[in-house]
Amino acid sequence: MASSAITLDTDQAGAYEHVLRVLQTTGAEVSGQTPPVMVKFQSKYRTWLSGGINQKYDGEAVLASVGAGKSSVTLNMRLGASTLIWQILVLGIVGVLVLSTWWGSGGFVLGLFAFVFQYWVFGISGADGAAKKTAAAIQGAPIGQRAAPVVAAPVAMPPVAAAPQPVANPQPAAAATAPDGGGRTDVYDQIKKLADLRTSGAITPEEFEAKKAELLRRI
Repeated sequence: MASSAITLDTDQAGAYEHVLRVLQTTGAEVSGQTPPVMVKFQSKYRTWLSGGINQKYDGEAVLASVGAGKSSVTLNMRLGASTLIWQILVLGIVGVLVLSTWWGSGGFVLGLFAFVFQYWVFGISGADGAAKKTAAAIQGAPIGQRAAPVVAAPVAMPPVAAAPQPVANPQPAAAATAPDGGGRTDVYDQIKKLADLRTSGAITPEEFEAKKAELLRRI
């Protein structure tokens, strides 16, 4: 494992956002997050020693506050499991066996040396180069201002219409206490008209009787 440490002029939360943004910008694959303490990722790195072939490295960025407005970022990088298994163990062991078969003990020593050299190129030198390259990218990128939390504006609720109040039925005006003779004549005329309406079928007999009783009560 190779490590590289840097210091950023921002608080821990701002440093976490900055590291995450730089990793995503440089093409690293983020595999785990523990805000604002750690980011796990996988990145690719190549050198002339690796023949210009990209190798995958597993990394983690560990963040901590080191004072007011300052944070430390420690990058730990190690060779990816796929590269370690296939390109070093498998190819290295096969190389040792093949060389030892061809040249005996000399071939075995040569194959063992090639295995150790291959592990140093990919596992040690490559991991150290990947850690330093990632650290330089994080430290070299401008630290953006963190956006202020967005407070949702209150939603205006439509006014609730008041429930309609029941309208009181108007009370009938009090009838005259003692109608005079002219009043009786009017009542009789109205009863006669009601009888005509009943005869013509305009009103029912029940309606006629009810209205007649009402008119008679006024006398």
